[in-house]
Amino acid sequence: MKDLARLDEDEERGMATSVGWYAPAYAAGGTGMRDGGPSASEAIVKMAAAHSDLRRAADGEPYVLPPVVQPTPSLAEALNGIEQFLRRFVVLARPEALVAVVLWVAHTYAIEHAEATPYLAISSPEKQSGKTRLLECLALLAHDCDGIAITPTASTIFRTLEATPEGTLLLDELDAVFRDHSDKYEEVRAVINAGHRRGATVRRSVPGPKNTWIVKKFPVFGPKALAGIGKLPDTVTDRSIPILMLKRKRTEPVERFRQRTVREEAAPIVAALAEALAAQPPALEADIPAELPDRAGDAWEPLLAIAEAAGGTWPARARRAAIVLHAGREQDDSLGLRLLADVRVVFDARGVERISTADLIAALQADEEGPWASERTPLTPHRFARLIHSFGIASKQLRIGLASLKGYERESFVDSWERYLPAAPSPSEPKHRNTEHERSFDVSDRTPSDGDGSVELVDLPIEEDYPRSAWDPDAGADDPEAELWLAAPVPADAGGAP
Repeated sequence: MKDLARLDEDEERGMATSVGWYAPAYAAGGTGMRDGGPSASEAIVKMAAAHSDLRRAADGEPYVLPPVVQPTPSLAEALNGIEQFLRRFVVLARPEALVAVVLWVAHTYAIEHAEATPYLAISSPEKQSGKTRLLECLALLAHDCDGIAITPTASTIFRTLEATPEGTLLLDELDAVFRDHSDKYEEVRAVINAGHRRGATVRRSVPGPKNTWIVKKFPVFGPKALAGIGKLPDTVTDRSIPILMLKRKRTEPVERFRQRTVREEAAPIVAALAEALAAQPPALEADIPAELPDRAGDAWEPLLAIAEAAGGTWPARARRAAIVLHAGREQDDSLGLRLLADVRVVFDARGVERISTADLIAALQADEEGPWASERTPLTPHRFARLIHSFGIASKQLRIGLASLKGYERESFVDSWERYLPAAPSPSEPKHRNTEHERSFDVSDRTPSDGDGSVELVDLPIEEDYPRSAWDPDAGADDPEAELWLAAPVPADAGGAP
């Protein structure tokens, strides 16, 4: 056999053809693979060395190349691919929301590893904010998704999940559903609420044999994305991750979404995600941030588990997204919670342990933007007592000053504050230092002199020139230097009149 390393171009062409490997460069009239990668002769040598069967190929038998095994993509790379795909077509109000959506898409492929499933509560203040576009992207990315359901009924939900157990549901125009308070749409809310936990079912009567009716259980567990304008019902948002959509700015361009071409582009991305999750399945449990309330922690646990399985920057990004998205949620899910929070503000501001009902209501109504200043539904003592009674709090006859009045004690609220409200923000630390002068006070940091009326900027004395009680509001009255300092004469050049 002729030395393969010395084949000319024509011989390379013939040998490549005989082994069933006609290079695209030859078909295009090129000069072979010498221009870029390995030459045909080099490739043939490698095949001969691998199979020791080049003689059969020279005799004209077709040569079958071994299958090319592509490396399995890592889970982090697959999540990055989902994120890049979404960035092309949608703009979310917060970057943390994009992290949540990416992890939720992965969760739809790993639903068997979750005991609870979070819903995506996709909302916007107005129309044309990108909600439907996000749902269209999710329809291409999510597992076992049969498109978008518009204003679904309860039977639409549970019969779809009966046909595709634990499949993904995308429900749009839910604001229209929940505006109707009829029994028909209250049933929708009940079915959605029940589907948060694995094993949840709804029972319905269905036709049985011989004109009978039997009770059948329909599964309702499965990932769901809920989209609508405005706020969803409280019981639904409790089980959801809030995804706020805002109308795009002109400086926030996105690519045009063409269903046909985008579907082809999404296919390899979701295939890589499914393959990566099969190779790197998430754990059943994850480390939940302490800042999350119980139900939010249940919702985020499967997403955090996926992020931990992916590794890299995903665990930190997922934890930040969970804290930021839920810390930003308002605590006014009900008037009762809002009232608890506002009462705490009044007690903290006044620094008292007891307050009369009249004074407490007056303080609440002083906030003109709050819900208690409404003339249509005024906050009367009776309404206040009814709202607060559900927390086990009642008014008492109290001695306030010289009068005996109906009122409330701070102690009665403390238990409910700790159970239902986030921790009260600590008072801001006073600024004792100036960045320009490390050891000077910062009370606007400068004071005008008594000269000719012009403003002269002078440094205030440093803290060490005074006893601690003179500048630290937390210092006790027993400061040993306080009495000496108060008795000391004021220097003549202290600056300003006494």
